[in-house]
Amino acid sequence: MSSIFLKDGIYWYQRYVKNPMSGRNDKRIQRSLRTKNRIEAEVRQQNLDKGYDDNENHNRAFPPRLLSTCINEYLSEKKKQVDDFKRSLNTYRSDDITLNQFLAFMKDVYDDKNIREINSSHIKQFKEYREADPAVNSSSTVSLNLRVTRAFFSRCMEKEYIEDHPFKHIKIKKSLRRETIPKGDDFENLVKIFRKIVQKPYPKHGSNGKNKMKEPRRWIFTHDWFPYAIWIILNTGMRIGEVLMLKWERGDNDFINKGRTYSYSYLSKDFSLISIYFKRGNRELPVKPLRPIFNKIPKTYTTKLDGKEVSRKKIYVFENERTHEPYLTTSAANLWKQFVIDFKLDENWTIHSLRHAVSTALLGRGETLFAVGKVLGHSVGEMTQLYSHSTVNSLEKTMAVLHQPKRKSKTKRPKATKSKHTKN
Repeated sequence: MSSIFLKDGIYWYQRYVKNPMSGRNDKRIQRSLRTKNRIEAEVRQQNLDKGYDDNENHNRAFPPRLLSTCINEYLSEKKKQVDDFKRSLNTYRSDDITLNQFLAFMKDVYDDKNIREINSSHIKQFKEYREADPAVNSSSTVSLNLRVTRAFFSRCMEKEYIEDHPFKHIKIKKSLRRETIPKGDDFENLVKIFRKIVQKPYPKHGSNGKNKMKEPRRWIFTHDWFPYAIWIILNTGMRIGEVLMLKWERGDNDFINKGRTYSYSYLSKDFSLISIYFKRGNRELPVKPLRPIFNKIPKTYTTKLDGKEVSRKKIYVFENERTHEPYLTTSAANLWKQFVIDFKLDENWTIHSLRHAVSTALLGRGETLFAVGKVLGHSVGEMTQLYSHSTVNSLEKTMAVLHQPKRKSKTKRPKATKSKHTKN
């Protein structure tokens, strides 16, 4: 029930409503009715009572839920999908990172809000917050954050936790398409740079060895795994995600089981073959020339367990010793940006550009679309659409045939014999 009272000659409204923190009606609300007339105050009291009663009835039909509770529930669902091989671990990590960033932002500015109170203005503020973050170097990162957050709220709509989608009037920029790729001499230059790095002895972890001290770009040796990951891409055309999740050997769940599996890649025992399952397509790549590289990469590292140093066997070829998981694609992308700046290369090139560069190089050397598609894991149709620009030069000779003059036949005609009736 509500009441009205006088304060400094003005009528005020008072009511207790349900406290989302305690679950009881112990949250007191006081509002000025902005009148000195009791009759007017009572009319306004009735209107406010109706509004609060309607809100309470609505809350009973749609119980309020805190943002943190909804996010934890959503991430638990996604983690179960990973365990059931219905979702990739990398996708789950992206969801986990983005939604916890959104939750931290909301808590910092508004505290832990009822999810129904979140609207488009909060989404716009989160977008501006991410764009202003100095650690964010690309609009594509912000677009990914927004797409993940939008998917979360769409799920909340399906479960009827909210009635209005906060992204209703929010436009998300499409990821930038960078058509610039290293071709010809540019590609050969990249191969030369990384060949020089990977041919050196693998740097010892935490050491200040000769190679590390002489190298002006020491960050490459601090992140010793990075040049080797790039070298594999330059020699196979693999995606960066496929390279980073590469295992030394096949895992228990690295097989297609009734259509339920997540992406994987693993080496054969003799390091001559990589088996890959990605985007519902599987392929095998012969990689015998890379054997010396795989033999050079350490397969164990030292870690502490109960205060004692123990040797741990790596599951992944590029395993983060701190998390015991593969390195993130975002970590590789950030190192690549530093690389192109330090070596004064085209900053529009991305790691994915290398995959296109490998394809273009193979096509330029006479390989067919079908063969290159098998290496990359694309269909011929996809290859034609993606890399038709790279075959223009090779088609020029073919098209030139149409403009060449028709050749005269070299067949000799028999000489005409003189007729008996021909006059001399």
